[in-house]
Amino acid sequence: FDVWGDMARKGYYIENHASYSWQEGQAPMINGEAAMYLMGNFV
Repeated sequence: FDVWGDMARKGYYIENHASYSWQEGQAPMINGEAAMYLMGNFV
């Protein structure tokens, strides 16, 4: 959780990320603003 918290403090997560659909999540990846997209809460 320390690493996760560190990434959040550094701004590595898009604000209000849970409100994005997978279609809306494509734009940040295409624009080089994101590297990953979590699709679901499973492993």
